[in-house]
Amino acid sequence: MRDAGLITVANGECRLAPTAGDLRDLNFPDTVQGVIISRIDRLAPPQQLALKVASVIGRVFAFRTLSDIHPVEADKPRLGETLNVLQRLDLTPLESPEPSLAYIFKHIITQEVAYNLMLFSQRRELHRAVAQWIERTYADHLSPSYPLLAYHCGKADLTLKAIDYLEKAGEQALNNYANQEAVAFFNEALALSEERRTSAADRRANRPQSRSGGRRVAQVVRAATFQRARWRRQLGEAHQGLGHLAESRRHFSEALALLGSPMPATLGQWAAQVLGQVVQQGWHRLVPPRPAETSPEAAALKLEMARTYGLLGVLYYLSNETVPIAYTAVRTLNIAEGLAPSPELADAYTNGMVIAGVIPYHALARLYGRRALETARRINHPRTTAYALIGAGVYNLGLGQWAEAGKALQESVSISDQVGNWQRWSEALILMEQGAYYQGEFERGLQLATDLMDSARHRDNQLHQAWAFSGQAENTLRLGRAAAAAELAQAAIALYADNTDRVSETATYGLLTLAQLRQGNLPLARQTAERLAALLAKLSSSVSYYLLDALAAVAEVHLTRWEAESQTDPRSADAKSLPPLARKACAALRRLAQVFPMGGPRAWLYEGWAQWLSGRPLRARQSWRKSLALAERLAMPYDQALAHYELGRHAAGAERQTRLAQACDLFARLGAAHDLDRARNAQTQPRGG
Repeated sequence: MRDAGLITVANGECRLAPTAGDLRDLNFPDTVQGVIISRIDRLAPPQQLALKVASVIGRVFAFRTLSDIHPVEADKPRLGETLNVLQRLDLTPLESPEPSLAYIFKHIITQEVAYNLMLFSQRRELHRAVAQWIERTYADHLSPSYPLLAYHCGKADLTLKAIDYLEKAGEQALNNYANQEAVAFFNEALALSEERRTSAADRRANRPQSRSGGRRVAQVVRAATFQRARWRRQLGEAHQGLGHLAESRRHFSEALALLGSPMPATLGQWAAQVLGQVVQQGWHRLVPPRPAETSPEAAALKLEMARTYGLLGVLYYLSNETVPIAYTAVRTLNIAEGLAPSPELADAYTNGMVIAGVIPYHALARLYGRRALETARRINHPRTTAYALIGAGVYNLGLGQWAEAGKALQESVSISDQVGNWQRWSEALILMEQGAYYQGEFERGLQLATDLMDSARHRDNQLHQAWAFSGQAENTLRLGRAAAAAELAQAAIALYADNTDRVSETATYGLLTLAQLRQGNLPLARQTAERLAALLAKLSSSVSYYLLDALAAVAEVHLTRWEAESQTDPRSADAKSLPPLARKACAALRRLAQVFPMGGPRAWLYEGWAQWLSGRPLRARQSWRKSLALAERLAMPYDQALAHYELGRHAAGAERQTRLAQACDLFARLGAAHDLDRARNAQTQPRGG
């Protein structure tokens, strides 16, 4: 109405114009789009064209770009006046003044309507012009424009160029840890590639091929398949960076299938493949392989295969799938060792070190660890060096070699921070938190977990948020805040439900069980422990030291109930059923300790408790002394305090007071409030039964 001269607007007031006439006779558009079309129709042809061309550039458009790609040379000298008119009409207000003169569509609907008023062929040519303008203007620094170029090339039907820029944009986003953007770019590249592949297949089906032409087609198909496999692997990495492990695994598996090396599908295939790979790796250790001369294409294919197997193996490790863990680790090594030194080879040695450590075959683990770092540093690849140091951290944490683990992990954090690799930074940080926790540094562990949470939320990584919740829960629990620990554990479990990190999920159920037990809610702890036992039954406890608290929680619930029943009604059904359950839980702890020495103090602690309840006080004290000696040797003060506490509460006289005093001193120094209260209460009571 304003544009038509039917109303006037002055000083914030709207008035009918003298020539408005009867408004009931007007034909008003009944949609927002209709209103905008009506306004555009009232513009002069040069103004309409400028608006349409600008709509192709984007919601924000630079005057320079619009002028350079404008299809009508005669209109260019008056383009400034034209934009002043569009600005006065509030269609495209000024976004930024000279020297970076730019305008913005007041509303995105205005841009969409102007864009859709053009024919498809007109839009296509303008998109082509914008893409070519960007390529000319920013030829020396094109990388920031990859997403924009991908968009315009796609709209211009320049499919190959669009795919190329999507790939570059995706890789750039992946390297910058912009994982959501990387997922979008690679998915679009796959969709465009599939459309092009389908069209090409239809054309070939309707056209006879010569022999040489057939070979060229086969080469093109192989190259395209390899490209799609690489995108699938990169999609898997992006989803892993977001903490979407199920999606990540799917993409890695599809990548391997495209590379012609799918994962085994049947039990027989698994047996044959694992045996064959182990034999080949054994031969490699006897006769170290030399890099074979091969074509660049074949080498690239093998490296891509090795990298994908290695990444998939990490997911199998998190989900505690023993046979696939071993298969992917050895398969990666066998492929990478036949090629020149590479990041894939260093990563394969790192994974091999961790797997050899859980066999346990420590001489081989140390060999792989040395080669991982040597290879990573030889090729001067920081990301790979950071990963090798993470592997060293995992290996040494399981052995209880805290200083070695801490040094490696701190260096990994520093390298990852310098190069902006937040995946490795987060992995190293949570391992540092675990090291602090096992050494009784609960306040430090809590701070490290909080630092991880800040980063995980900033990057929208659900898995890392779950890790952070778990880290906060375990340290909060030891600091005596059981109710808060239970809430944190439940928050972590809710996030693990959407992932396949079964080890961390199970460990966190252990923390929840212990938190409920510390709150005095034995029935609820028993219920959670039953759920925990079902999860543990699906896992191999010898794959990860981090299952220590989960196994300990099951044992503690059974032992607590056994002790209570033996004091109230020794002949009850529960009193008779609990000893086998408790002994089974203690045996599981001993098996873990055989692989991971840091689990030894806790295994002997609960073994002593079971022996005492079985009426074997001498064996019980021997077990507790072993627990104490191991805890002292491994520098695990919290476990030292637990051993002193058990020795004290089951002793009398001076030994009782001495042991409990030592426990109190250690618990107080560590800030373990709940355990300190227990030890102080025991000091005022007669000998425990």
